[in-house]
Amino acid sequence: METKYCIFDINEDEYDEKRSRFIAEMYPVSTEEEAKELVAATKKKYYDARHHCYAYVIGYDSNIKKSSDDGEPSGTAGKPIMEILESRDVFNALIIVTRYFGGIKLGTGGLTRAYREAARMVCDGNVLSPVRRGCRMEITLDYSMGGTLSNYYRREGILIEDTIYGEKQTIKALVPEELVMKLKKDLQNMLGTEDLPEFSEPISFCESGGNIVLIEEN
Repeated sequence: METKYCIFDINEDEYDEKRSRFIAEMYPVSTEEEAKELVAATKKKYYDARHHCYAYVIGYDSNIKKSSDDGEPSGTAGKPIMEILESRDVFNALIIVTRYFGGIKLGTGGLTRAYREAARMVCDGNVLSPVRRGCRMEITLDYSMGGTLSNYYRREGILIEDTIYGEKQTIKALVPEELVMKLKKDLQNMLGTEDLPEFSEPISFCESGGNIVLIEEN
């Protein structure tokens, strides 16, 4: 199963080639509007630079993708930046590479290599969090059975999203899609019934800094 990744941190790096400066910035984004606002802000911040080239991928299925050469020769900037995002299987991410011309022409091949390297550096320097697909399930049990189920979840790699304590114990969990059928079968054996709680529609999620984060799929 293909693993995809998203980011939660902003990262910046710089690559120099024959006195030209390539300032690369990487941002987490969840909408195209957000990406456009960040590009506009970067152009304002580096107002005296010649080019602000970028690429972004939005949505788990990469249904929104755009790149721009921003005045560089066609295919020498936006495309290599996009290739880095695609090769790393990153989505909901934007990379902007701002170029300050150093007085020496790099040629189309040199430009392509420089933009690719700047994008590679800023991407590889960021934390890529693996995204999992699955379903949410909520179940209420007696405390004795709740402890057994919690231990089962941890052992199987099912993420406990929340536990609510009342007369009984309610456990909310995110179940990776590859474990859904196994969980249903194991729950039937544990509870001695085929009457199981409903699973939510498919969702995407990951862990970041010990926290569970739901991913917008657009």
